[in-house]
Amino acid sequence: MQAHCKKQSTSNHSAWGAENPRYSAYRLGENSAEILSKYDRLVRPHLDAIESVVGALGTFPPEHLELVATIHFIHHRLKGISGRSPDKASVLGEFRRVKGNKFSSGEIESFYEALRRARLI
Repeated sequence: MQAHCKKQSTSNHSAWGAENPRYSAYRLGENSAEILSKYDRLVRPHLDAIESVVGALGTFPPEHLELVATIHFIHHRLKGISGRSPDKASVLGEFRRVKGNKFSSGEIESFYEALRRARLI
């Protein structure tokens, strides 16, 4: 539904304010009521999960979201290929192959463990 949201600068957003101008806050657009109504039956069963993810990840800077999303994707891709959950070394090795040295080992391992503790991988 992001395509139907309006991006607003966070200079008015209380959570980040002007000190973090690179963040964006998305707000519902003018046709949001129609869209939400149309997809209510599909979305409603997942509201708790959506709110949980937004609550857990909503304040991360974009580069951390990239890191988390990439680890999550790689884990599930490797699992889909092998039919079993990949080990940490396999996920981190593939992450390094894809992203190179863009992130520190500490960042990668920390977010891997956070995703594991949250049972998202």
